[in-house]
Amino acid sequence: MAFRMFLLVSLFTLVTTSVSITLAEEATAPILDVASLNRSSFPKGFIFGTASASYQYEGAAKEGGRGESIWDTFTHKYPDKIQDRSNGDVANDEYHRYKEDVGIMKKDFGDYAELCYKEFGDRVKYWITLNEPWSYSNGGYATGQFAPGRCSDWMNQNCTGGDSGIEPYLASHYQLLAHAEAVQIYRKKYQESQKGVIGITLLSHWFVPFSNNESDKKAAKRAIDFMFGWLLQNGYIFTQEELETYCFTLRKSTTTL
Repeated sequence: MAFRMFLLVSLFTLVTTSVSITLAEEATAPILDVASLNRSSFPKGFIFGTASASYQYEGAAKEGGRGESIWDTFTHKYPDKIQDRSNGDVANDEYHRYKEDVGIMKKDFGDYAELCYKEFGDRVKYWITLNEPWSYSNGGYATGQFAPGRCSDWMNQNCTGGDSGIEPYLASHYQLLAHAEAVQIYRKKYQESQKGVIGITLLSHWFVPFSNNESDKKAAKRAIDFMFGWLLQNGYIFTQEELETYCFTLRKSTTTL
């Protein structure tokens, strides 16, 4: 009788242990293979995005017409509730330092370019800083056909916002500054020893006058200037300020035709 009772208890313990192990295994989260995670891992129409909270980085708590948020009230009234007693009055001071932050981004591109020169310059002798900046500026900020899909409402109702009369010029301006930064680093520090050449890839259609009429000839030249000269002539013939003035003059004359 005692043996039977022992056997029954043993079997019960074994079954209970097995069930516990099974439940524990089922409760364990599956291991995600991050290496295979890509855009196709998400359903069609899934929207990716980034964001940050203004309270965490802007600062300037009493400037620019900014009112108090609930976190301002909370951290001022109960500073002991925050481990280091900090608040968002200054934060990252983005409100005042955004230009410096943009400058850091420009430097980051220079650092990236220099890393490429260091690692591959002994083998790579032909360098391109940017590929088709016009496509990015025009498609991304004038027509809204390319990422990030910005343009004016009169251009495309499906755009995410923007100004087709201003943003393409700004986008090109900063691309050219980044290009200049990368070229300057190469020429000053690496070109003499590595014996390479560096440039930029530009895209352009070719335009011919519809007729021999003088206005058609000017229109064809204007089209080439807008697509090709805008980026090619910068730093070669015009200063950046002269080129921007020229482009705005072209745009104004085109609008009035």
